[in-house]
Amino acid sequence: MNNTASNDFPPSPRVIASLENEGSGRAMRLYYLMEKCCFLESQTPVDPTAQISAREVWEQDIVEAERLCEIGLKCRLENAAFRILSPDAYEQLSRELATMTTLRRGWVKERKKEINKMLKKHQLSCLTIQHRIKTIGSVWRKMQAKGLTLEQIDDIFAFRIIVPEELHCYLTLDAIHQHFRPKLLRFKDYIADPKANGYQSIHTCVQGADNITFEVQIRTEKMHRQAEEGTAAHWDFKGEQVRLGASTWLSRKWNHLKAVLGLESSS
Repeated sequence: MNNTASNDFPPSPRVIASLENEGSGRAMRLYYLMEKCCFLESQTPVDPTAQISAREVWEQDIVEAERLCEIGLKCRLENAAFRILSPDAYEQLSRELATMTTLRRGWVKERKKEINKMLKKHQLSCLTIQHRIKTIGSVWRKMQAKGLTLEQIDDIFAFRIIVPEELHCYLTLDAIHQHFRPKLLRFKDYIADPKANGYQSIHTCVQGADNITFEVQIRTEKMHRQAEEGTAAHWDFKGEQVRLGASTWLSRKWNHLKAVLGLESSS
């Protein structure tokens, strides 16, 4: 693997703490996935080793990264694998999404203002409103799986509303469905029925007055931390603990990573 690429992918604070304590099989898997991601991002589609690695990432490692609640890593793995496996499709879809993003830049700002104004009208507390654009790899996977065109993907653009308490999630959902037109078959309540990795959030797709469909995610701050920082049960799962003295490989890898990142060596 291309070790120099590790400099482009610094680990999250939780990974650093886990590696320094030499106490988690989860951290070993995350390090492996990060190294694999950096390798693919540095290779060309014609490289046979990259092709094999990309196929493994596309079919297995993306699922593993999501199970570990490392969504950012999952997205980068997906994009990197897609670029290697289907370079022409990757370039075309990249251009189309870039054009769509440019055209809707002002639209995104207006929708955020509209959502914020609507919440104030309903006297609902909101800690923050974020937005995201679906990644290239994720869009392509959905298009292929469901036989959809780019224009038929409902959740390319999504807004995330973070609220103080769980009750506010459902009150906010009701307000959203009153203000926008909900697509009834595009609703998922991961609060009442969490994902296997502990992920909780409400997802709904709605249409505004301009008939553009977008997704709205609603969650509490605690749920958001769990989703973004990987604090689901897998992190502290007892069966994944590696006892001190049994992780020489992990210690060596972590010292190498710190050297690459320019961090001070541990005593």
